[in-house]
Amino acid sequence: MEVRILPLGGMDFPKHRLVRCQDPEEMLFSPAWAVLIRHPTLGNVLYDTGHSPAFLQGEMQRVLYDYPVRGIVPIQKAHTPGVLGMILKTQHHGTLLTTSDTLATAESYQHDLTPGTAAPAVEAAFHANRRRVQALAAEYQATLLFGHDAAQVQAWAGKGTLD
Repeated sequence: MEVRILPLGGMDFPKHRLVRCQDPEEMLFSPAWAVLIRHPTLGNVLYDTGHSPAFLQGEMQRVLYDYPVRGIVPIQKAHTPGVLGMILKTQHHGTLLTTSDTLATAESYQHDLTPGTAAPAVEAAFHANRRRVQALAAEYQATLLFGHDAAQVQAWAGKGTLD
């Protein structure tokens, strides 16, 4: 099996939408990316491929308050309820666990930081999902690929094809 991280653009918006922080004015770049899996039996599989054109034209403007979008490739709608991530076992790069929107950044995972705008029920779900991801990472000895961590996406995309 071969795996490749495909950067699909992204957007600049307030950091607190992804990670609780002290400065409500702090901005960050949130990448959108997909995973191309070349599976020997299933063929080519695309995972977590970004936003639909309808989301880009309407919903994103309502939700993100007109923050600039940079080069997002519209393929399908993201933010799917119930998606925790995906486990990918590679021969030479170990096991990878994508976290999609469950854990946006390494910072949120390492410091147990919920999104700054989270309601109590969302915070409880975040903590439960974080514990589940921790357990899966330990069970599979997996490297976590966070859903919107710009530095990590750039680093992994730069590795090319992972086998």
